[in-house]
Amino acid sequence: TLLEKALNERGTIGGDVSSKLKSISLVSIDDAWDAHKVRNKIAHGGMDYELSEREARTAINNYERVLKELGAI
Repeated sequence: TLLEKALNERGTIGGDVSSKLKSISLVSIDDAWDAHKVRNKIAHGGMDYELSEREARTAINNYERVLKELGAI
């Protein structure tokens, strides 16, 4: 939600986060995609998806870099 809000505030085009990421140029774009992929695995896998501590920490760090670049944090 934070990423989507930050992308909206930057005026990105698209109906979902994937579309918005395709419409913006960021230094941390790969981090954004990686974090969003983890989010999708959790959202679509539900309780069946086993999120490792390492994967969680990486996703959090990726989101932090992207959100800082977007000026959201």
